[in-house]
Amino acid sequence: MDKQADSKLKAYAAERDFNHLRNNQEQMKQAVSKLQDESEEMSHVLIELKTLQTAMNNRLEMLTARVDGESTSGWVRRNRDGG
Repeated sequence: MDKQADSKLKAYAAERDFNHLRNNQEQMKQAVSKLQDESEEMSHVLIELKTLQTAMNNRLEMLTARVDGESTSGWVRRNRDGG
């Protein structure tokens, strides 16, 4: 009788441990899925930021080229006679 009770207790403990492991695995799956979603979102944001940075850099280069084309210092010196 003791062996049967001990056997049932061990079976219950094993089932409980298995359920804990299964629940833990399910939680880990959900966490990994959430991390993947966040990673994808950050990747899209990073691409957008890089695109904006490139556009701003191009714009700055265009403005710099305009200023450098008029004067080497970036300032245009006006003639004293009003010109």
